[in-house]
Amino acid sequence: METIQVIYKDKVCELPVIVGTEGEKAIDISKLRQATGLITLDPGFANTGSCTSAITFMDGEKGILRYRGIPVEELAEHSVFTETAYLLIHGVLPTRQQLNQFSVLLNDNSLIHEDMQFFSRIFPEHLIRWGFYLQWLRRCAAFIRNLKLTMRRKST
Repeated sequence: METIQVIYKDKVCELPVIVGTEGEKAIDISKLRQATGLITLDPGFANTGSCTSAITFMDGEKGILRYRGIPVEELAEHSVFTETAYLLIHGVLPTRQQLNQFSVLLNDNSLIHEDMQFFSRIFPEHLIRWGFYLQWLRRCAAFIRNLKLTMRRKST
């Protein structure tokens, strides 16, 4: 593995060089502060990758956005929402049979339980909406807890 050595005063820090999905190289500075006490400055994050991702590749300067290696323009022109959702989750575009199964799964799990209407009605109007939405999503999770199990059963 390639490394970069940073020397500051009497401290030496070896930082690994990582290779991205498009072959680009980056320095992993996650241990820099711990080893040297230094932080980095990159105004506008022009030279900073915020995370590693097997799903998305982005190069704003070149106008590149890819999902799982496929240009977003191609997906927008040739794929429907459910195909793209399947791609993001499973890493490949679905076959016709997989797309049909996935569409049925989404439809079967798309309705919101009517008890959620009650929760919406009892939430005080004067409270911050963001708090409401967080609580609402948490309550939705209680109603759809079997979705992952259903997805696993149907995908095998």
